[in-house]
Amino acid sequence: MPIARPELAKPTPYSFPKPCIDESLSNGIRVLGFNLPGQYIISCRLVVPVPLSAEPTGKEGISALSQNVALSGTNQHPGISFAEAVEDQGMSLTSKPGHFATFFQADFAASRLEAALGLFAEVVSAPETAAQEVERQRKLQLANIDQLNSNPSYLCSKTFTSAFLAEKMRMSRPNLGDAEQLNRISVDDVVDFQGLWSPTGSTLVIAGELPDDLLEVAEKAFSVWQKKTLGPLTPEKIEERADGPFIWVVDRPEAVQANVQIGAMGIGRDDKRWPAFSVACLAVGGSFGSRLNSLLREDLGYTYGARLSAAPVGDRGMYNFSSSFRTEVTADAIDQTLKQLSIEANPLTEQEVEDAKNYILGISPMVYNTSGAIASQVGALIAAGLETDYISRFDSLIQEVNPAAANTAFTSVVSPKDCNIVIVGNAEKIVPAMAQIGYKAELI
Repeated sequence: MPIARPELAKPTPYSFPKPCIDESLSNGIRVLGFNLPGQYIISCRLVVPVPLSAEPTGKEGISALSQNVALSGTNQHPGISFAEAVEDQGMSLTSKPGHFATFFQADFAASRLEAALGLFAEVVSAPETAAQEVERQRKLQLANIDQLNSNPSYLCSKTFTSAFLAEKMRMSRPNLGDAEQLNRISVDDVVDFQGLWSPTGSTLVIAGELPDDLLEVAEKAFSVWQKKTLGPLTPEKIEERADGPFIWVVDRPEAVQANVQIGAMGIGRDDKRWPAFSVACLAVGGSFGSRLNSLLREDLGYTYGARLSAAPVGDRGMYNFSSSFRTEVTADAIDQTLKQLSIEANPLTEQEVEDAKNYILGISPMVYNTSGAIASQVGALIAAGLETDYISRFDSLIQEVNPAAANTAFTSVVSPKDCNIVIVGNAEKIVPAMAQIGYKAELI
């Protein structure tokens, strides 16, 4: 006799943590502190308002290169001595360029706060820019680019981005740049770009079990970072390509499976439809039990997993379906996906919408259960011009979504005929298969 599935309880109400500190240091850095008792690993995220579009024309990749050079040595701890000092504190240090801002990240034990913050501050205030290190980091970045370009999933994502963003946008091209432009970058170029990093407008997010004297410790560490008189660096506004949509195939002759991405520009977080659209995307393809995954994985056996997501892109947003399929079923899988993206004749049910809402609301306590997750989320919100209460406000709006709102939001944004399609796989087999079902694919 089959056993009935247990009924799932409603998600427990969750509120994103509120900062216990929201103050500015003497040099202008905003400090947001989140005291999380029992979280003995402190996570710091420094958001510096230098967007990717601040890179000089013809020298793309300099943002990532400048950050990697800074993480390799400082004036106080030159060369290998910086790595040794970081290792002594048990720290991890990383960074990444972004559309809105540049992000520096540090994680360390709470007992090492003072020394670790001091080293963290050295990275942005006094990076060592030795010619030998610039050259070493350039070679590493070039090798990283080659490695990424051999990855079909990355190649698909890179090509998909260029399919819907205007070519003039820096964001339409990879953060790491390319070999030709990287090789133009001089030591002086790196020094000049690092000079754009300023405490003015920067935000330091610190999460974990925090001491009472956190502000004093932060002031001592970051007071060495002097104010600079720089004009604001405004992120570029999102612009779509005017000549799309496209169906592009990137050839990998020996591939036995194809990586696929389908989607287009959508709406952003400031659109009133965003909560309902997020719920609808989850129901259509954002969870294991969603329509797309159930059809393509469970019913047809075409893939191990398929996912549709709604994501902010700059001041706007996008919707994106991604999966990989066996070569011989790729064309039909794409056709089936596009049909599923048209829900007018088969709108989302009350149960589907309720399940999606419960998933979004129920997963928050698990997503934000570490100091690192909280610091990273707050850093991303600050960079996007949002405040720390956004997550709680968003969850409140999710609770209000009903089937009518979810269906209206989805059908008003998603149009299969407007979707870009990028396929990375065996073009000799895929292009004719797409043509047989009425899709003209272009080999690029």
